Amino acid sequence: RHIKNYCEAAVKHPQFMPRGLFEACVEQFTQHLWRLSYCGGNMNEEISAFGNFIHYFMKRFYPRWASVKYKSRGNRKKLRVGYISSNFRNQAVSFYMVNRLLHADKSRFETIIFSLENRRDEMTERIIEKSDRYIPITDFRDLDAIAQTIVDSDLDLLVYTDIGMDPLTYKLAALQLVPTQAVLVGHGVTTG
Repeated sequence: RHIKNYCEAAVKHPQFMPRGLFEACVEQFTQHLWRLSYCGGNMNEEISAFGNFIHYFMKRFYPRWASVKYKSRGNRKKLRVGYISSNFRNQAVSFYMVNRLLHADKSRFETIIFSLENRRDEMTERIIEKSDRYIPITDFRDLDAIAQTIVDSDLDLLVYTDIGMDPLTYKLAALQLVPTQAVLVGHGVTTG
């Protein structure tokens, strides 16, 4: 009930939001807003306020990544597309996104998978097999290293398969680490 007001007040008074409190808020709010967005009703204002909150404080706490200079594509013929998720396993997210890999035209697209999870199963193996590169992220707390890995991959497009289901993808998306980014699903109404 009070997340919208809290997020708006924090952005107006950032001096009262140290990084540790920000991290705790993102963790808690993500869980609650994701669940609530599937309970019915319009959550656009609340989730938008939360998205603005994350964007504002990610720029403040990670200024290096808030203004990435993108490289030119040069003579590269294939579009380099990255997919990022903590759900590249037998889970609904993988079931609806795997066809993008299975049926990608390899003459036009290069695909890179960024896995934000340590678990692997037969779906993970199928995703690895169909991608050009699979990059497992092992230290989920080192946002600088994750951001550097994404930027170094020189992507044209980064697809977040599920913004809103975990705090890390929310925070990374707020930084816009590639020229174009997109989202498949996550929240029932908006990513904010």
